[in-house]
Amino acid sequence: MAKLVPAAHAFPVLDDHCHLDRRGDFLDAVRDFHRAGGTHLVVVHKPDFTALPTTRDAYRASLEATCAMAEEVRRETPVKAWAAVSPHPIDLVQHVSNGLTLAEAEALVLAGIEEAAALVAEVRAAALGEVGRPHFEVPADVMAAANRLFDSALALAHDLGCAAVVHTESTTPEVCRDIATRARTALLDPGRVVKHYCPPLILPHENFGLMPSLLASRPNCREAASKGDRFMLETDFLDDRARPGSVMPLATVPKRTYGLLQDGSFTPDLVEKVHKVWPERAYGFSIEL
Repeated sequence: MAKLVPAAHAFPVLDDHCHLDRRGDFLDAVRDFHRAGGTHLVVVHKPDFTALPTTRDAYRASLEATCAMAEEVRRETPVKAWAAVSPHPIDLVQHVSNGLTLAEAEALVLAGIEEAAALVAEVRAAALGEVGRPHFEVPADVMAAANRLFDSALALAHDLGCAAVVHTESTTPEVCRDIATRARTALLDPGRVVKHYCPPLILPHENFGLMPSLLASRPNCREAASKGDRFMLETDFLDDRARPGSVMPLATVPKRTYGLLQDGSFTPDLVEKVHKVWPERAYGFSIEL
């Protein structure tokens, strides 16, 4: 069988959750992604927990910096990119650790989420994300505040008509049910709620209508493809030179897609669904070569 040539870029290949950092490889990583066959990126805001914003204006500036990186990707490379912006769910915990009261921390993070919503309204960002709650155990009052912020973000996503990219504890069907219930309460279509770092829970009774975004490991991809085609793929690339290749190198999604298409694990129809049909429905933007 003749080897597929990624350089031909015969079809869209989207990594729907990556982080970029001007202190990291940034455009060099994007160019590696493109050489491997990648065509589109969702660039998700990367928090700096060593220097969190402490005012609304500082949050705005931090989120704008992520939008600016997506804009530079579009301007300087062949890759089309969109930004997803929001304070990270861990910001709440960090602000409390840094000395704010829980009420002060909640108000500050809500202000940041509102600034993220403003950037979506201004069409500088395409989605709110990451929103949700901590992935580790926290005191009950902190978790309650995190869930209030989560619900506020979902309501804003409905008002804006945009997607919400969600970070939570390890994803199970029970977690998916809770998130989907929160989305419906906010009048947001669960199909516009992208569950980041999701295992292959791609059947309706597993994800309750959420859009699963799977880390692009071979086992995840093969299990998902054995069940259906309603999923997206991500690397959660951190662009951190202290941890090169974490969580996965940015070129992984195109390399994995072409490899699994080559060995028959993916079909052309599945590739179109994963990299074009479902992302367009979830995010609302158009994916074209």
